[in-house]
Amino acid sequence: MLRNIAYSLISRNFKVSKDWEEQLDRFFYQTHLVDLLNRLKINCVIDVGANIGSYAQSMRKLGYKGYIFSFEPHPEIFVTLKRNLQPDSLCRAYDCALGSENTSAIFNLNSYSELSSFLAPNPDMPKTVNSCEVNIRTLDSLLNEIIALVPEPRIFLKMDTQGYDMEVVKGANKCLDKILCLQSEISVQPNYGNIPSYLDVLKYYQSLDFRLIDLFPAFRNPKGGVVEYDCLMVRD
Repeated sequence: MLRNIAYSLISRNFKVSKDWEEQLDRFFYQTHLVDLLNRLKINCVIDVGANIGSYAQSMRKLGYKGYIFSFEPHPEIFVTLKRNLQPDSLCRAYDCALGSENTSAIFNLNSYSELSSFLAPNPDMPKTVNSCEVNIRTLDSLLNEIIALVPEPRIFLKMDTQGYDMEVVKGANKCLDKILCLQSEISVQPNYGNIPSYLDVLKYYQSLDFRLIDLFPAFRNPKGGVVEYDCLMVRD
């Protein structure tokens, strides 16, 4: 209803900023997502690439009441994440990345913390300012810890790892049947070296019996072209 009102005003030449339109679309995407999680009876959100915890906080504001497990390998940002989530007894913060194996790797710290990645940014991206070695865990290796808190987990896997999402899913082979829904950032115009194509990522998820149900533009270039989508998929 609110969307119809907004677009009715726009059609009558009511001046609305582009930023306002994007915020409106983001709001409706998030409310649609929460409705979906309710229908799937999701009781466990895995937030990979949590940064300072904004996603977890927005989920709470939209009415999600279950457990949230947030992962952030950036050592400085993790301190803020833990502080932001600390008042919430159903949130857990982990200072590691998720990937396809239990190991460690060099993590590139970007001048914009949310753009930090295991991949190197392209020349037109904000620059890497430092790097550090971080721990990587598989989701499979953490499953017993999750089950101790959520005995029958129905998982929503949200990923925002700047090109590393497929590696996260590869480390979840033993618990794929518990992941009922996933959100992944897929790249149409690559911002990092060796980043998988959005077509390859979608094909991989589909091979695991996930079905695409929604796409939301996560980032556009100055000419309006989509650079990255958030794709929303559910298990068939």
